[in-house]
Amino acid sequence: MRRFVTICVENGLLLLSAQVVLGRPAQAPSITQVATEAASSYDAKNWTASAKLYGQIVQMALNPRA
Repeated sequence: MRRFVTICVENGLLLLSAQVVLGRPAQAPSITQVATEAASSYDAKNWTASAKLYGQIVQMALNPRA
């Protein structure tokens, strides 16, 4: 599972860097991308990065009360 998450994160970073090289503006990360990075940071016990990423997920999520 950890290897799968690592591969997903690496592929996402590769795609983002390819867009920058080709001159296309990078899109805002999706919740799925941020969640993958957050899970990877959590598994690596990088608490600061994982807390920041999980905070982004909360801010990006739709508010059911709105």
